[in-house]
Amino acid sequence: MKIICRRTQDGLVPVSMAQAELLMKIPAGQDVTVDVIRTRNIGHHRKFFELLRQSFDMQETFTTMKQWRAIVTVAAGYCDIVADSGGKAIAVPQSISFANMDQTAFDQFYKDVIDIICERYVNATPDELLKIMEFL
Repeated sequence: MKIICRRTQDGLVPVSMAQAELLMKIPAGQDVTVDVIRTRNIGHHRKFFELLRQSFDMQETFTTMKQWRAIVTVAAGYCDIVADSGGKAIAVPQSISFANMDQTAFDQFYKDVIDIICERYVNATPDELLKIMEFL
């Protein structure tokens, strides 16, 4: 059973009546295990893709957005290493889908990508790049 709750001063509270009804199925006094997964923020997800678009225009090495996204994801360390049929190691970017990355992990991913973009590909500090993003 999965119940979506919101953190309040009183603790975790179901976000809807449907979620409250699910919670009521658990007998009072029964211990339960809770895996806390911060729901992804769609606005932050969109901000990431805007960051990619803006930084893509600031670099001169890669010719497509698909390449750019893959390169900065791998360079930030979010990849799996697999071997091709000849045994050569290939870095495959990890998925950043909502199902594969909660908000806490996405926050770190976002920071790591900004750091890599600034360190290797554009002439800006992370703070400068974020200020550019604020004006969009």
